[in-house]
Amino acid sequence: MNRHRTQLFLDRSQYLALVQLAETLDRSISEIVREFIDLGLKRFRQDKERKLRIVAELDEMRREMEARHGVYPGDPVREARREREQQMDRVLFGGTRE
Repeated sequence: MNRHRTQLFLDRSQYLALVQLAETLDRSISEIVREFIDLGLKRFRQDKERKLRIVAELDEMRREMEARHGVYPGDPVREARREREQQMDRVLFGGTRE
């Protein structure tokens, strides 16, 4: 196995926990750190794959809704803002400001 030497700066509590774990398991700190890194990288990859699957599922849902219902031609955010401004004008000024 081709290995590369590196240096890590750990908090004192991290270092002491690793020393205790290494003693308990009769393993080196290096072995434990490598195992933790492998577990972390595996989890990172799994999380990334899960997120990509979710995005693909959402995209598929969007395509299905678009095929079934079409695409709204307006700008719902702008329309909601305009409606809210009109509501505020009615409350504050008894009508609309123009």
